[in-house]
Amino acid sequence: MQQTKLLHQYWKALEQLRSVDPEMPLQRASTFIYIATHEGCTIKSISDALGVVASTTNRNVRALGKTHRSGKGGHGLVISDVDPVDPRRLLFSLTPQGKRIATAISTDLGGN
Repeated sequence: MQQTKLLHQYWKALEQLRSVDPEMPLQRASTFIYIATHEGCTIKSISDALGVVASTTNRNVRALGKTHRSGKGGHGLVISDVDPVDPRRLLFSLTPQGKRIATAISTDLGGN
């Protein structure tokens, strides 16, 4: 019974991301969750944590941001800022909309 309840909570959390994009790939969802839990992270830290190459991470971060490939609109959940220590790097964090989705996910999973 406990397993069913936990899986139901997990499903509800995934539905928060599907409300943004009904066909959101799991890898992109994982990227969103990583950024939500590691504000100010870099492409390298995301890539290392998720075990994917930087080009894949970059594509997922762009899709979560304002503009996806070929100028196509992104999801508007992630923003980037230039790293003040190393201007060659970007630091990623959530937009207000991204924070709302992250909060909804946390609530669905029984968090505060």
